[in-house]
Amino acid sequence: MKQEIFTFPLWDAFQENTECPLCHIMERAEESYISGLFRDMVNDVNFHRSLEHMSFCSTHFQQLLNYRDKFGLALIVDKILLHEMSKLRKFRRIMEVPYLPSKYHALNIIRKIFNRHTNQYDIDESPCFLCIHSKDAMHSYAASIIQLWACNSKFQSLYENCKGFCFKHFYLLIGEAQRLLSGPQLKKFCQATFSLQENNLKRLNDELNWFIKKFNYYYVDSPWHTSRDSLKRCIFKIKGGSINQE
Repeated sequence: MKQEIFTFPLWDAFQENTECPLCHIMERAEESYISGLFRDMVNDVNFHRSLEHMSFCSTHFQQLLNYRDKFGLALIVDKILLHEMSKLRKFRRIMEVPYLPSKYHALNIIRKIFNRHTNQYDIDESPCFLCIHSKDAMHSYAASIIQLWACNSKFQSLYENCKGFCFKHFYLLIGEAQRLLSGPQLKKFCQATFSLQENNLKRLNDELNWFIKKFNYYYVDSPWHTSRDSLKRCIFKIKGGSINQE
């Protein structure tokens, strides 16, 4: 029963008019995780402790800022700032210690490590809660798609009639298939997925070419057909969920 409930989002996503069902699934999964974060985690002691070494990337901080619970977000940001202020005080104490004779070699090493940290601060950001969750969920859903395809003929038909996937999720599915399937079943899945992707890339390319022709005055009175939003959908196919299809 639990496995059946877990597959509900898969059936729903593959019935949506989207250029990547897996992006659709991940968007809903992130929305659910953010809702749960504010509902259950914001007052959790272990979550607060984890903020000592974890945070959120700029993209996910923007998502949190767009969420309605500003009070919950303020509590999270307050904890992050307190941890950063504590680290700042520790680092300042290290910086204020002058370089010492060789018998204090260990302390000098600590200071050098701190200097290296400050030089790389903009590069080595704290791990993002939502990025880690999304990556784990993405692999789980990709595996579930493949397993459902392997055991359900109705889902196979739904899968093979979708509009393909963004590049990132296409290669993820092929990689997961090689891990989960073998023999004729792997060959059949890969053939179906490559054909699906190639056909839909050609469809998109044709729509984009018509979009380009519409800028030629010879075609100014011709109908747009399905090409009006083709540019946005092509970019979505290339970059995935970071591009809004609406």
